[in-house]
Amino acid sequence: MASEESPLDDVLRQNTLYQNRVYEWILGLQRARPPVTSDPVMDLVVISPMQSAKFIRLMLLCGIVSGVLMSFPSVIYLILKWNKFSLYENKLKWWLAINSFIQGIQVPLRLVLYNALVNLEQSDNRVIIYCISLITSGNGWKLSKKITLLNYLWFMMGICLLNKTKAQKSALHYRIFLIIALNLVRMLITIIGFYRTFPPGIALGWRTPKGISKREISEIPLVPYDEKLEIKNGSCSICISEFYEGEWLRVLSCKHGFHKVCLDPWLYKNNACPLCMKCPTQPK
Repeated sequence: MASEESPLDDVLRQNTLYQNRVYEWILGLQRARPPVTSDPVMDLVVISPMQSAKFIRLMLLCGIVSGVLMSFPSVIYLILKWNKFSLYENKLKWWLAINSFIQGIQVPLRLVLYNALVNLEQSDNRVIIYCISLITSGNGWKLSKKITLLNYLWFMMGICLLNKTKAQKSALHYRIFLIIALNLVRMLITIIGFYRTFPPGIALGWRTPKGISKREISEIPLVPYDEKLEIKNGSCSICISEFYEGEWLRVLSCKHGFHKVCLDPWLYKNNACPLCMKCPTQPK
């Protein structure tokens, strides 16, 4: 199966053996399309692949720039001033040190993810959907999400520390205030970037389900694909990709099958089979 899939994910691979091993670990190139679960971002990718890839690239680039600005200058500042802080500044300096570490380790991960998405710029929809489904199931994406969650918690702690020490302002105090302000600017860019990248109809439609419920979707049969499976189509009409043995498909009552990762977001928005437009939950 790996050899059959390689044309789709070749765009993500690197020329040198070392780079390729790093990419395989971070991007999840050694595994097939996730069979049962997928990242929530795939709901948006399936609906609008090219626009989604553009938005994710923008957010990763923003994260790289903010990570560099918030980590490396702070590390240099702390090295030069570490033993010169007053007693009440101890908590602030440790907050800044840990924040710099959190931001710093995000930079290389985001660089790899950003580079992978840049390579998808000239790809068609099926390659984009397939590759992003691999990326979002990879180690790098999952690790980055966990670190980002930790960063948000640490961000809130920084706000609390600033409030407690606002009566004793110092250079360290203002530096942390600047970092928190940069975090807020980044969040604002994320919101603006989303609404600038996607047309209002897509943005609103993504949040407003018009299809069937998640419970009804979960009741649709989920089966592994093999040549003996009785379905009317031999490829997924959503991502325009052939079915490979072992891939998990949902089979509708009309006997049309689709990748789970492709069909679930579709049914959440549309109460119809993508091919014949029949109700997906009607009796066989």
